[in-house]
Amino acid sequence: MAGFVVSPKAKQRHKGTLVGLYVQPTFRRLGAARRLLDAMVGHAAGCVILLHATVTASNTAAQALYRQAGFARYGTEPQAIRVDGQFYDDDLLVLDLLRRTP
Repeated sequence: MAGFVVSPKAKQRHKGTLVGLYVQPTFRRLGAARRLLDAMVGHAAGCVILLHATVTASNTAAQALYRQAGFARYGTEPQAIRVDGQFYDDDLLVLDLLRRTP
């Protein structure tokens, strides 16, 4: 599953955000995440110019997936999430849909 949100603000409608990309464990390592991400990028390309995403900095598999898809890190949010008392940083990513190579 994955979600895609476009900013409701008139001056920011050129930006969208990919949210909640998730693949059940049984379907991991089969290319499902890449196909889902590619489909979301394709959809977003018809709607926005910039596609944003957030990935937990320590999630190396997700980091590699987004990097392979052309996303670039433009910042890090320290202590962005807290799970069971443990803080995790989030990397802020962007894909320029006008400059990407398919």
